[in-house]
Amino acid sequence: MLFIGIIFGIIGLISGMSVNKDRIELSKQSANEQFAPSMKIDEVMNHLNELQKIAMATTGKNRAVGTIGFNNTLDYIENSLTANTNFKVSRRYFKRGTFSLQRNPTLISTING
Repeated sequence: MLFIGIIFGIIGLISGMSVNKDRIELSKQSANEQFAPSMKIDEVMNHLNELQKIAMATTGKNRAVGTIGFNNTLDYIENSLTANTNFKVSRRYFKRGTFSLQRNPTLISTING
């Protein structure tokens, strides 16, 4: 009987967890609330300014994929994470598609009603 009681207790916990959406949502909010205070606006702005400097230092003044600005951005992120965290940072390369516009885009808008 004790075994059956434990099983019913576990089933009750599992079913309660699976249907208690308010509790699940609250736990997600708690995680956000936990980490949000650790974000310092001045530190975020420093990183954004560094990324802007990287873009402005290139011929095209951008950090688009395939440009030196993009490669310098990867270097900045890798160096920053390596210097300031205990993360093991590595790069994985992959092929990406190349896309281009065949003609000028046209905006089409309709309003129903």
